[in-house]
Amino acid sequence: PGVVSIWDMEKGKPVSNIFVDTDKSPIYAVLSPDGTKVAISVKRTVRIHESPTGILLGVHSEGLMSDNNSEVILGNEYFVVKDNSLTPPREPARVRSVVRIKDMKVVKSISLHEDYHITYPLASLTTIAAYKQ
Repeated sequence: PGVVSIWDMEKGKPVSNIFVDTDKSPIYAVLSPDGTKVAISVKRTVRIHESPTGILLGVHSEGLMSDNNSEVILGNEYFVVKDNSLTPPREPARVRSVVRIKDMKVVKSISLHEDYHITYPLASLTTIAAYKQ
């Protein structure tokens, strides 16, 4: 199993540990801007948890690649993820899906140009670490 540990860096104390079922797949995690949610990308899914409690809010897998190459931008009510379902093999994904967290529904698909860039949120005061046991 894998573990995503969320720490309060100001206090130097752990907030929560979220256990993730994984084999040899890498685990990627990102916090929402307000630090209340964490998106965990593992085994062709994006799992959204409450960061203080670890409670699972939902799982999204539509359009994700089997190699776990999921670019996730997490907000407070929505997240954006690469949608590879319409992408030819060995080409970069040009579509992003906007997913509503409360019901895990894709509410919008966005086609991107090759010259796009995404501005990631500033680092929060809470840090996460993902590792395997």
